[in-house]
Amino acid sequence: MLVAERWQRIVQLVNERGSIRVTELSELCQVTEETIRRDLDRLESEGKLMRSHGGAVSVKEAQTEVPFMERETAYADFKNSIAKEAVSHIREHDRIILDASTTAWYMARIIPDMPLTIITNSMKVALEVSTKEKIQVISTGGLLSPKSLSYVGPLAERSLDMYHAHKLFLSCKGVHMQRGISESNELQALIKHK
Repeated sequence: MLVAERWQRIVQLVNERGSIRVTELSELCQVTEETIRRDLDRLESEGKLMRSHGGAVSVKEAQTEVPFMERETAYADFKNSIAKEAVSHIREHDRIILDASTTAWYMARIIPDMPLTIITNSMKVALEVSTKEKIQVISTGGLLSPKSLSYVGPLAERSLDMYHAHKLFLSCKGVHMQRGISESNELQALIKHK
């Protein structure tokens, strides 16, 4: 494979998957990891992808977050059903984490006012439960993502280290049996990973 062909293949793989690791690119392109790292540096300098720890992520427009307002009404019946089932697993005095997904917001809307602690990086979830007097709300803080109305970044990630939760409720773009969950936005993926 010529160098230019390899670069084209790398960009194609990154755009198709959203993100990919150096080790996987090394295997697929049959070159050393060091060669892949140099390729990624070059492709990043050309604006064709963005380097991340251990790999690269797509810079395609499709990888941006869909605004909360667009997501909140999509598949409302399914989200309500999921929210009802999830809320049925919450007990008094639980400490739970709700992510910035619209399904978590649907949960926040129907959680009864009971002694409970909710830790969240979602402005919408925090606002929704703020009127329930028995629920203590802890917001992660951090960098505000205007499309998702959520807090992301190092401050949000570090704040999660300070708490231990009984239960976690989060959504994701996909689930793979070996690789785990996937997300289309790297900052959201990092907070969900934490």
